[in-house]
Amino acid sequence: MDVAFINPFVESVYDFFSTMLDSEVQRKSLSLREGYRAAPNDVVASIDLDGWIRGTVEISFPRGTAIAVFNRLTGMDSREVDDSVLDSVGESVNIIAGSAKAKLGQADAPPLDLGIPRVFCGHQDGIDSQTMRWIEISFASGLGPLALRVAFQADS
Repeated sequence: MDVAFINPFVESVYDFFSTMLDSEVQRKSLSLREGYRAAPNDVVASIDLDGWIRGTVEISFPRGTAIAVFNRLTGMDSREVDDSVLDSVGESVNIIAGSAKAKLGQADAPPLDLGIPRVFCGHQDGIDSQTMRWIEISFASGLGPLALRVAFQADS
């Protein structure tokens, strides 16, 4: 897995938090995981990337962070994870992946396509993340902790 493919996603997390959320974010750790199971209290959004590279990108927020992100994006004062909060987490991964897609663009390569975001709570109805190799980057932010996970298919 080429680090040049990961950096655009990390940069896009920084961009999203600074421009959309007016919040600082700091990278805490980076790890390689052979599989994982989301924590029961996490809200996870996943989106596929297809084209000259193929893979999956996830953003994972503890419930409190997901609510704080929603409240900052909308100016509302939600206190629970509902459909609107889930939608905002899905839009977050879409914005981050879309920004990274633009950074990954190559003039001589065919375009990259993004799938439709999938959002789930904890390990319920999630993708089969147990069989994938993930790079996981954890962050701290003024809105709470979060994790970015990126997995590319072996031929990438």
